[in-house]
Amino acid sequence: MKDVRAGRNGRAFRLRGVLVPAAGIALVAAMSAGCASSGGSGGSGTTASTSSTIKIAYLGDQSGSLATTFGGGVIGAQAFVSYYNAHGGLDGHKMTLSVYDTQSSPSSVLSDARLAVENGADAIISQDVYLGSATSYLAAQKIPVFGAGIVPQFYGPGTDMFFSQEGNWIGYESNTQSKYMVSQGVKKIAVVSDANPGNAVAAHAVAKGVTAAGGTLLYTNYTVDDTSSAALLSLAQKLHSLGAQGVYTNVYGTAAPQLQADMAQVGSKAWVVAGSIGVSPAIPTQFGKTINGLLSEVFTATWYNPQGPGIVTYTAAMKKYSPANVQNAEALSGWANMVMFQGAINQLGKKSPTPANIIAAGNTISGYTGDGLFPPVSFPAMHTQLNPCFSLAQIVNGQWKIVTGTATNPFACGAAESAA
Repeated sequence: MKDVRAGRNGRAFRLRGVLVPAAGIALVAAMSAGCASSGGSGGSGTTASTSSTIKIAYLGDQSGSLATTFGGGVIGAQAFVSYYNAHGGLDGHKMTLSVYDTQSSPSSVLSDARLAVENGADAIISQDVYLGSATSYLAAQKIPVFGAGIVPQFYGPGTDMFFSQEGNWIGYESNTQSKYMVSQGVKKIAVVSDANPGNAVAAHAVAKGVTAAGGTLLYTNYTVDDTSSAALLSLAQKLHSLGAQGVYTNVYGTAAPQLQADMAQVGSKAWVVAGSIGVSPAIPTQFGKTINGLLSEVFTATWYNPQGPGIVTYTAAMKKYSPANVQNAEALSGWANMVMFQGAINQLGKKSPTPANIIAAGNTISGYTGDGLFPPVSFPAMHTQLNPCFSLAQIVNGQWKIVTGTATNPFACGAAESAA
């Protein structure tokens, strides 16, 4: 995953991703059989006879270097389509879903986007790391795109056809994690990242938010080698000697939980905050209680909030259509992107679901939460603004636990800090 992330103003970005077991990828292939396309050849999924059927294209990594990390998103998208088609569709509109394998390649993303449009897609679902190669084309074609918005081209003037429930987290970061730590008496906070330009710039924004939250910025390091176990252990020793109580990390893979384990090894009780691992069950399975205290930013409600209406629906759908993946966080991410799309369809009224009408409807969304699946979303404001709210999960006795909000609303909010 190193250095694959396109930059905002030349910088790369953090992906709010998770680890997806290999079994999840195998299931992707099984679920896609007969309804998905590989290498960009469009094929329809569930068919509907009504003239107002919505044709959706899913662009994502089903093969290539990123498939093991992001391939699981299609599981949630396909379960969503199957579930809602079985329940009458979205506001009466049935859906078809064509899956395009972007093959972890910028050129494939663009060619697949072109093919999806040629095949009559009314909307695209994607959180592909290389989507930036296709955004100019999709903007020119006025095709709405729904996803986490992990490329800089998703935001700014002229991007009213791109919809992300996170808002502009390319240009901004939130200090929600710092506010939470300070509220728990964790006030001496360090901020570190690897040398990837995007991770470093984002970490600078988080560092600004520490003092705004009432904490003390104890230490910064934007050149950590997150591929070296020796470097992480050395960092843990440094942070312990400085008396750090909390450490925000903007690093790849399992470097953050490894640093938390290293902190425990050197005798520190500091909390490490991870911005990019979600609540993957693979993390505590791998590290166990050695990472007690580890915090993770979480951008949707999850199965740890089973009473939330949005999670009740997600769980019911996954148990029916993909029971092995109820706790696959990347599948949940794919589902959440479809729920964002649902928010636009809900605004259509009696208008047909053409790309132009979907774009117009999406730009009337106000305070939409997807039945509590994510914090309130409003457009057009969030084409440029950050949604500064998310929840925090923590490893307690070797298991994830949501530590913010309530059982039905796990989100906490902070202030947006510019990454510029």
